[in-house]
Amino acid sequence: GFITENLRSTAHEIRHLGNYGAHFQSDGLDEVNYSEAREMRDFTGHLLNELYIIPHKTAEMRDKRKNKG
Repeated sequence: GFITENLRSTAHEIRHLGNYGAHFQSDGLDEVNYSEAREMRDFTGHLLNELYIIPHKTAEMRDKRKNKG
């Protein structure tokens, strides 16, 4: 219940691609194009943003609001 179904799915896709990259096999990953690599980078950025950055910024906003009153 910590992350949404969409984020869970994204994390699994990142993990699967990482596993292929870490363990050589005839999977065609030597033919990954720039667009595919950029997409995976973007997925990773969105995942990290949702899990770490947004909660941190939300906590900062909450603290500022509480300290004003």
